[in-house]
Order: sequence, then structure tokens, then C-alpha cells
Amino acid sequence: MGALLKIRHFGAFGVFHGNGQRIDLGAKHQALLALLTTAEDGVRTRVFLERHLWSLAQPEQAKASLRTALSTLRRHLGACSTALISANRERVTFDVSQVEFCGSSESGAFMEGFELRHEKAFEDWLTSKRQVHTPSQLRPSGSLERVPASPHASMGGILA
Repeated sequence: MGALLKIRHFGAFGVFHGNGQRIDLGAKHQALLALLTTAEDGVRTRVFLERHLWSLAQPEQAKASLRTALSTLRRHLGACSTALISANRERVTFDVSQVEFCGSSESGAFMEGFELRHEKAFEDWLTSKRQVHTPSQLRPSGSLERVPASPHASMGGILA
């Protein structure tokens, strides 16, 4: 069985149904998906998501905004959302095993050109992802691909 969803983290962020049809999402929904799909095992606490995406809101408003965003995201993803997103009082989980991650370093920087200007915590997270992880190192499961210790360990852009 193929992937239920395809996500492109490098270059312009993109989300697609398994058949390749693009899913248009607003900036907050794209940011929410990026936070979830880069987390180890696709799991983030609600508090983490609220602080990174609704830092200026009062705590109760941030909680309500996350509930609304998850509901809207489920609606955009359609029938596959049930298999992809689960949540309880403490955590939100995105089943990254059902996702095909597309693109590579040739596609551009991590979430190239993306920003949430008024969300400093998200911007700090995004900056750290762009600085710390080279495109070939980032994996949604939290596992890292083997990377040479020095730039001399690679040949012609291919890892030795």
C-alpha cells in the first residue's frame, strides 16, 4: 500500500495526497505539520505546539486555537486524517510511517522562504532546523543518516 500523504520539507513546503494532488494549507497548518512530522515518532506535546504556534495568546485561547487547527487540518486532509492524526489531552501524534517524504537538498533549504513573523518560538525552531540539520540529515523519525565527519569524506556530493 502506498503512502497516504506526501510531504516536501525542502524547498517550498508542500503537502500532497498519496495520489500527488496538492493540499492547500494556511501558514499555521503548514507550521503545525512541520512540527509534527519532524518530531521523533511524530509526537509533540500540546504545550509545545501551543507555545510554538500561539505564543502571544492566553493559555486557554492557545488550547482552543490548537483544537481548531487540528480540526481544520483533519478536514483538509480528508479521509486519511483518521489514520494520520491522533490526539489526547497531552499529546498530538502524526503517523509518519504513512507519509512519503519527498525532495532533497537539491530542492532547497528546509521550508525555504517560510516564516511566521509573530511567532518567535516557531521562528527560532525553524532557524535551528535550517542551521543544525543539513537536508540529508533530517529524518522525521528522529534517526540520523550516516554523515561524514569531515567535508573530505565525501566524493562528488555522494557520501563515501
